Order: sequence, then C-alpha cells, then structure tokens
Amino acid sequence: LPPNHFLSLPRPTLLSPSAPATAPDVSTLAGADYDVDVRTGFMPPSPPVTRLPAGYEHWERTLDAALSAGLKVGDKRSTTPEDLERAERWRATVRQMQTLDVASLRSSILLLRRAHQVLACIMHFYVHSALPPPPGETVRIPAPVAVPLLAVSHELGLTPILTYADTVLWNWTLLDPARPVAVDNVACGSLFSRTPSEEHFYTVSAQIELRGVEALDIMRSSLDEAFVGDALAVRRISAYLDRLAVVVDDVTRLMLSMFDGCEPAVFFNDVRPWFRGSAGSGRQWVYEGVPTGEAEAVADLSGPSAGQSTIVHALDVFLGVDHTTHGPSSAAPQTSLRSAPTFLEQMEKYMPGPHQAFIHNLASSAHPVRPLVLLQPAGSPLRTSYDAAVLALKRFRDAHIRIVTVYIVSQRARAEREEREARGETAVVRGKGEKADIRGTGGTQLVPFLKETRAAT
Repeated sequence: LPPNHFLSLPRPTLLSPSAPATAPDVSTLAGADYDVDVRTGFMPPSPPVTRLPAGYEHWERTLDAALSAGLKVGDKRSTTPEDLERAERWRATVRQMQTLDVASLRSSILLLRRAHQVLACIMHFYVHSALPPPPGETVRIPAPVAVPLLAVSHELGLTPILTYADTVLWNWTLLDPARPVAVDNVACGSLFSRTPSEEHFYTVSAQIELRGVEALDIMRSSLDEAFVGDALAVRRISAYLDRLAVVVDDVTRLMLSMFDGCEPAVFFNDVRPWFRGSAGSGRQWVYEGVPTGEAEAVADLSGPSAGQSTIVHALDVFLGVDHTTHGPSSAAPQTSLRSAPTFLEQMEKYMPGPHQAFIHNLASSAHPVRPLVLLQPAGSPLRTSYDAAVLALKRFRDAHIRIVTVYIVSQRARAEREEREARGETAVVRGKGEKADIRGTGGTQLVPFLKETRAAT
C-alpha cells in the first residue's frame, strides 16, 4: 500500500467503545472511511493477514496447537475423558502464556484484525473444550487472552468475542491469486472442526458479501438521484430498484447453495457449538486482569451470527424495513416483538466500528427514497419496482428460515431423539412453545425472531 493510503496510517482509537463521545462526525465521509471498498464491500480488498509478527508468534502457535490436537466440545455426548484430559493440557498452556502488550499492533488495522481473530478463537477453544460449570457460575477467561483481546477490540471498535467479522470478513484466501477478488475466487479457512462443511459455510457467507457489493452501488446511485427528485430521477431509481431485486435474489440463491457442501449434522454437532457466547447460557464470562467496569460490560456477549452481517442491515435501512413495530401477522405470533429491535440493535456492536458508523449514517441521513416512492400513485413504475425489491428481501428471509429449519431445528430434534433412545425413553412430542425456545448463536429465540423479521419486511 502507498504511504498515504488510509490503511497505512496510524489507526485512530476514536471509535473505541470507551470513548464514544469523541467519535468524529462521519456523516459526509467517503465509503473508504467506513472500511467499505467499491470492489469488495465490507470485506477487505485484499486477502487478510494469515500470521502475526514474530513478537506474537506464541499466540499463533497456541492456536495451531488447539487445531492439531483435534479438541472436541466438552459437553458433547461423544466427548471422552481422554478428550477432556487432552483439552485440559492445552488449556493449561493458555493460562501460562505471557500477557503481551498490543502497542506495536496499533499501527496496522490488518494486524489488529488478525490478532482479534486469533485471540477470539483461542478463547472459544478454551471455553468450549472443557465441561461447562453449572448454570449460575462464571466462566473465567485467563488474563493472557482477556487483556490483549480487550485492547485489540477497543482499537477495532468491536466486541471481545468471536464475531462474524472473524469467521467471514477476515477469514478468506484467493483460489487463484492472479485473479481479483470475486464471488467465484474466494475460499475460507476452517477454524474449529477443520471440516469441508465448516469451510463451505464460511465461503458461502463470503460469497454473499461479495455479491452484495452491487447492492451498495445501487443504494449510492439511488440516493444521489433521490436528492434531485425530478421525473428523470424517478425513472432511474425505478431501474435501480429493479436491479436491486435481481441482486437480492442472487444472494438468496447463494445462501441456498449452503446445501451443496455443508452437511447439516456436521454443522450442528461439530461447528456450531464452538460459536456459542455467554448470552443465554446462564453463565457469565469473567475476563481476568481487566478493569471491573470493562469486564462487566462484556460479561454477556453473543457468538457470531448472520445478524452481524452489515450488508443485510444496510438492505433493511435502505428499503425502510422497520423492525421496531408492526401490526399482527398470521405468519408470526407476536412472541418477542419488543425484544426484536433490541436484538437487531445489539448485533450492530458486533460489527467493526467503521461498519457500525456506516449503518448509523445510512439510518440517520433521512434518505428520501422511500418517501419518494410513497409520493407516487399506486401502480406507478417506481412503486412496482420498490415492491419488487422488498419482496425479493422477503424471499431472502424465506430462504433463511428454510436454512435454519434444516441446519438447526431439525438437527436439534434429531439429537434429542437420539439422547432419549440412548436412555431408553419413549419419544416425546415437543410443544409449540418448546419449539419456539430454540435459540440462535445471537441468544434470541430463533424461529419466532426470523418469522417476525420476515413479517416486518
């Protein structure tokens, strides 16, 4: 990168959660200032760093050791005492690590991203490879991981836990280095199970991000036209919205390609358990060596979730989809409408700081696309095009519910049936309320929440 490139400049800490009052006014900044690239969107324009400098090699070796040891989730039924003993030997090495200062990483956002990814993965391996304590007790994160993870997270404006950015945005390579970043030229590394299913899961998510780049360009062009608001602008916005519907349908098809390489049983049993955060577990995570106030603020966090994808939030904001209130829907009982907006707002803090600023700017700019649509008569081309774009987003949410049903709801039912059979118990029919209590990695009631976001759309 040239010396004056924004990624080469010293990383400011103004977006740190500890200093929100000093955050700069970003209402007029270019996309690059939000870490949004015109070619790759919310993903970096070049492959992420895959190894930290020599001074932090011990973190890398510790993660390598976890991967090579083939650690298993501690509370998994198939985990043996030998597995737990092997995990405890590795966990002891984590507790014995030196607590490193992250000062020399602050000059490079690329190194900060890699540091966050490595430390968060070590933490999740450390927590989930052991038997969990009883509900109500705490899970302690050793200071050699907790202290630098909090420091790096502050620099990135990100939460100190594994996020969507770690597993997708900063976790990819090029299939062909001679070709540019594209939907058909990315592959993702597998961080936990090292299975083809896990790699495919991340790759599909990265492909969705890259296909969404055109949607960002459409939003930008539409907003420019909407500020003019004349008859020509209305015709152009109509064409842009028609194109947006095509892009969203392409994103939906990519999401459904999950079935082509990610086995539902492998995802549910071998991949997803590593994602769990402290939210909804009944056990707070205590970050040792961290000041009390900061430790309390991060004691109850969610794991990585599709709800942390900035492109999906941007589509909602641009089209004016309101998840805060909507009327009764026969498609979705109103079981948690009051908690839904809180959850969506909470997911923003799991995005990198510049991406949070992007969403806040988009939401606060009072953009005139939807009001312009509402000024048009029923059946007009602009209204028809707008409706087509919103219905495409509804189809995306239909597909998401289908994915969740196959990969989580059905797999949980299967796991419970196998556990009952192993105990010699008869089958039990799960009630409607019990089905609703299946929770996502974000900690929310999964099925009702997804149905309500679809109803709002």
